[in-house]
Amino acid sequence: MIEQISKINNFGIFKDFLWGADIPNFGMYNLIYGWNYSGKTTLSRIFQAMEFKKKDDDFSEGFFEVVLADSSIVNNDNLYESPNVRVFNRRYIENNFKSECSAKPLFIIGEESVELYERMEQLNKRINQVETIKEKNKENRNVKNREIETSLTDKARNIRHVLGDPRFERPQLENRIQEIRDNPDSFIMSDEAVSANLDTLKSGEQYNVQPLIAISLPDLNKLLKEINELLKQTASQRAIKRLKEYPQIEVWVRQGLRLHKDVSICEFCGAALDDKRLEKLSGHFSNEYEQLMNDLESKVQHIKDIELEPTTPYKMDLLPNLREHYDQLKGQLSDWVAWANGLFEQFVKELERKKTAIERSIQINPDMSRNDQGKHFIQELNKIIKDHNETVKNIERQKSEIKKGLECHYAAQYYLDSNYQQRKNEIELINVRTERAENMIIQIKSKINEKKEIIKMSATGT
Repeated sequence: MIEQISKINNFGIFKDFLWGADIPNFGMYNLIYGWNYSGKTTLSRIFQAMEFKKKDDDFSEGFFEVVLADSSIVNNDNLYESPNVRVFNRRYIENNFKSECSAKPLFIIGEESVELYERMEQLNKRINQVETIKEKNKENRNVKNREIETSLTDKARNIRHVLGDPRFERPQLENRIQEIRDNPDSFIMSDEAVSANLDTLKSGEQYNVQPLIAISLPDLNKLLKEINELLKQTASQRAIKRLKEYPQIEVWVRQGLRLHKDVSICEFCGAALDDKRLEKLSGHFSNEYEQLMNDLESKVQHIKDIELEPTTPYKMDLLPNLREHYDQLKGQLSDWVAWANGLFEQFVKELERKKTAIERSIQINPDMSRNDQGKHFIQELNKIIKDHNETVKNIERQKSEIKKGLECHYAAQYYLDSNYQQRKNEIELINVRTERAENMIIQIKSKINEKKEIIKMSATGT
């Protein structure tokens, strides 16, 4: 039973009506009276909406709320829960009586018609039940959709912050999920790769093109061959025994002769120089001797002038994802340079020793297995520098590829961690159930119309 009409808004004459405490609730029988246009017919239209269980087309923007005896509430949004109501008002007359004074039947007569009517009532109740199920399914679907949408929005906001891209929103995340959903594990990166790619992505324009390593390393095998050629040579000479016995004095005398060329006074003691003595000392040092000594000194100087330490870019000037390999190669090159310097020290030592043993043939055979490593390391380092330079030149394209990879990585993480596909499957199942309910309602309404047509035909005798 209806207790009261608690609210009426924008419904005919009633703009903002509230059932006051001074108004008694409806009883078993109620009489509503008032002047013309005071709202009596409008109230009947509210009851008629409950009868037809649908909104009144003339008051589509209106709202009302009716309280029933069990304290339940019926309003515009749940008219299907209205109790059985019958209304006889002006609208009923207009719908049932025509100008020819022929009337639609006012009463259902006959046992068969009564059974049909009862079946219609059962079908109406079934519609109400299915409508309730459908609405619950819709609400459940809406809740789950809101949960996923909120989760997607939060994740997109997090990715937007990490990548520094203000344009990355939920739709972009959903697009990435579609890309990775068939094989999400293949898009997951290691923590190290994520860190390196993020550093590169956020690097901006701080990296410049770096010069290649331009040093030209000598062929050490060729150099060794040249040294051995010198070491095996000897020079014929009129040797002075004392000078041969004391190589250091021999070197000192040789230097002194050079200083006293065309000089008659000794620069050391101030005494006059004896021409015969000078001739004898000069005889000790033959032209072949002088040439060999000059060649030895020239080769020593050549070795000392060889540059092995190349000028290389600072690793922090390279892109982060290239630094680790670059640093390893640079360390290997430094180790090779240390080896080559040790080899050069041995070369110089043997050449200096040859100066004091000019008449003795010498050969050396050091380990030359690492000869080609230096060039190899420089080639590999230059490859990394070229990769860096190419990346810097095409930084926007590179950053775009890195950004897409990171977006797919984070999308795959979210897809796996949030059980995204399972939640989507649950929503799809709800959609299927809702569609079944809607189809069932259509079928039931069709049956109700069939029953109505039979009752109409029975009432008119056709």
